[in-house]
Amino acid sequence: MLRPYTKAVTVAIIVSLLAVAALSMLIPPSEDFMPDNPYWNGFSTLVETVNITFTQTPATALDPEAAVLAIISPNKNITRDHIELVRGFAEEGGTILLMDETGAINPILDDLNTGLRVEGHIMVDPVFYYGSWRLPKIMDIKPTTETENVEAIATDIPSTLKMLEQVPKTKIIAYSSTFTFQDLEEDLKPSQEEPIGPFPFAAVVSYGKGKIIVFSDSSLFINGVIEKGDNLQLLKNIVEERTLVVDTSLWQPSTHSTVRDIVLATYKATSAPEIKYTLVACFAATTYIWAKGEKAKEDSDEVEELIKKHPQWSLQLLRELKKARENVPQ
Repeated sequence: MLRPYTKAVTVAIIVSLLAVAALSMLIPPSEDFMPDNPYWNGFSTLVETVNITFTQTPATALDPEAAVLAIISPNKNITRDHIELVRGFAEEGGTILLMDETGAINPILDDLNTGLRVEGHIMVDPVFYYGSWRLPKIMDIKPTTETENVEAIATDIPSTLKMLEQVPKTKIIAYSSTFTFQDLEEDLKPSQEEPIGPFPFAAVVSYGKGKIIVFSDSSLFINGVIEKGDNLQLLKNIVEERTLVVDTSLWQPSTHSTVRDIVLATYKATSAPEIKYTLVACFAATTYIWAKGEKAKEDSDEVEELIKKHPQWSLQLLRELKKARENVPQ
């Protein structure tokens, strides 16, 4: 039998695990771009706007005509194998959406010879913006299928694109205003050392049978920005009737997200009728065996306490008397 303190520790551990599981489900994730994140930086509105799916296996089984592959603000190293998957998807006619303000997507841009790079410096606009200089309004937009009926794009702490060389297959489709500057010192004050606009902000690269769309801002479609400017129209132009497939394999998951995923996977696995009823039966059997054991232990303890007080009494007689007492109708 378990000792009292052992049982207490066991119960405390079980209760703690159940509490963590419950909290992971009750508290919405706050990480960037999470589909269940209802805050400024989440994708809950995006999920309600277009057909969307999140995958850890990008471009391996996607239909180029039915999907748009999105790589958004990666925070893991992009491997050669990953780039080859992206290349193959575009060559077969797929549309790839690259969104980043840190320069993390530059290995893809370099390897595919787009002639582009994300500079990684914050771009601000003291004249045309949404609520803050750090949320510039992009209004110099070139007419393309992606920008049809788009007159303004809202941003959230964006960077800029840089054309390393003129590549015929690469076209800039949106520029910042002439008032923008790269805030290298991050003090919201222009200085002589800080480059001034206009800067390239968005580009389309023809690649094989498909194309690559590049934005120097990962936040165009987060909850706090998607409904500003013409971002919704921009999104619909890009996705059309296809499914937006977000590549999550390049994101480092948080502890909260990891625990939440485990809990959801466990719940889904145990929701099958055959598993659910088996678990209920096991729980009932375990509870019955435990209760029976506790009762036997309680009876044994009672007899042992009497023997300690009256060692001259007969142990066998006490047990028989206890058994006879239990058989007396109440």
